Amino acid sequence: MYEAGYGGFNPPRDFSVYNMSWAGTAGSLVSTMPDLNRFYRLLLGGGLLAPAQLQQMKTTVPIEGSMARYGLGLFMTKTPCGEFWGHNGLVLGAMTWSLSSPDGQRQISLGFNLTRYQKLNGNNTPEPSPIDAAMDVHVAQALCGTDGIPRPVEQRALPLPATQQDLPQPAHR
Repeated sequence: MYEAGYGGFNPPRDFSVYNMSWAGTAGSLVSTMPDLNRFYRLLLGGGLLAPAQLQQMKTTVPIEGSMARYGLGLFMTKTPCGEFWGHNGLVLGAMTWSLSSPDGQRQISLGFNLTRYQKLNGNNTPEPSPIDAAMDVHVAQALCGTDGIPRPVEQRALPLPATQQDLPQPAHR
């Protein structure tokens, strides 16, 4: 798990071993990519909640600076092939994305072991990098079954923290 801190850690700092208790329950779940896909397949396919409860989770509000919308533990983003639901998670050096079609039949979950690798521009916002473009194409291929076209950074489904000051500090290393 390597954290670049938008260039603040050069070279990127190794956070492979540290106490995740600073993240509270956010750092308490350990799962695999197939686990995440199975969870979203069951959740969105109606296997975990009553329809009214799932609809409450899918009642969303806009996420400032993003094309995505957030509900109760789920965000929704639109792609060229429709809307997808899921969530992301981020700690120093590690990030996960999980997205699923509304019926739970088409999914992708990604794990990252290098975070905040982008450089910040004059407005303190991350500049697109070749890594972002490659991941956008990969996500589009998985979700839409196409070659995918990278989206501009302001249209990315998964918002990134805006500045180095947004980085949480671990309690222990």
